[in-house]
Amino acid sequence: MDGTWYSSGGFPLQMNGVAQPFKKMYLHVPVVAARPGGIAISDKVEVIPIPSPRGKGILRKLFVFLTALNYYRLFYPHFKKSEAVMVPLPGDLPLIALFFALILGKRTMARYGSSWSKTNETSFMHSFTKFLMRRLGKGKKHVMLVTGNGEDSPSEGLYWLFSTALSKKIVETTIPNRSSELQNPVKLVYIGRLSPEKGVLFFPEILNELSNRLNDSNGKKAELHLIGDGPLRDELENEFAKRGMSEEVVFHGLLNQGDLFGTINQMDICIQPSKTEGFSKAWLDAMVCGIPVISSRVGAAEYVIGTSENHRGWLVEPGNPGAIVNLLDVLLTKDQNWVDLRSRCRDFASKKTLELWSARIKAICEERWQTELS
Repeated sequence: MDGTWYSSGGFPLQMNGVAQPFKKMYLHVPVVAARPGGIAISDKVEVIPIPSPRGKGILRKLFVFLTALNYYRLFYPHFKKSEAVMVPLPGDLPLIALFFALILGKRTMARYGSSWSKTNETSFMHSFTKFLMRRLGKGKKHVMLVTGNGEDSPSEGLYWLFSTALSKKIVETTIPNRSSELQNPVKLVYIGRLSPEKGVLFFPEILNELSNRLNDSNGKKAELHLIGDGPLRDELENEFAKRGMSEEVVFHGLLNQGDLFGTINQMDICIQPSKTEGFSKAWLDAMVCGIPVISSRVGAAEYVIGTSENHRGWLVEPGNPGAIVNLLDVLLTKDQNWVDLRSRCRDFASKKTLELWSARIKAICEERWQTELS
């Protein structure tokens, strides 16, 4: 082992991006057992392993509350010698870390990654976190970022911020799908965590109904590719097996960057049925490959995917698998200008790079803190 830390998904890329404007970054994070693949954490980032909270739901929150002093002892040495503390919200550990930073009088940077608008998934803790961010946003010492997009700011002193895991290099080396027609079977893809808030439990119903309709109409077939992992994987595998659809579904698990974009590039349409979202990185991962997206109307989906004739996909109301089936039925049986659509997807995503994301964070911090960062 060379002492390098690795992680998966967009997390290591974004942490490396956040670290760029600063001389050094300490990253307190629960550590899991080593898995194949992964992306290296920058050598500007010193990883400080911390214990994972026990339990789930309310029991986990109770555990964090009861052991808060233990976490404070772990955080304190690095908080004290840092000029600012960054926390990703919402979350129980990040929230108590924010309180510790405030007690120590530190500058803070908080980034809210879930839906800023109220949804059926909004909890009391989400609402409290938003209230706290609005209060802190009124002071110049604190940088409050909200993942999403809007014509007006989220609140006084708060800033919208897009989310991405696309580096300039990825954009330059990823050759997009320019196909003028769909494959048969049509390849549908989901990208992300297999967890309840992502709406992935709708997929067995969606694929089953779509397959029935296609068989009744023109003999086309559909297959579903799930990229990512999470607590619902076993349940999904069992449900697809019960319905006799195991051969129509491919579980890819976690993929490294090269395999990720190589796999997405072979798809036709991306489906992201999230119940709540801020600015999904998966939208851009698909679009940079020229793959249009069907998404729930959550967070910044309307801005990213669009609703006009120059759209880059299609929107449905959250929690409505039937609407996704109806839409797919039309898309798979009626003529579409796939070449122009894929080109619009690629053009939009190529302008949302990690380098621009990092520069945006740096500019906001310099404006709020009235200091020049390295």
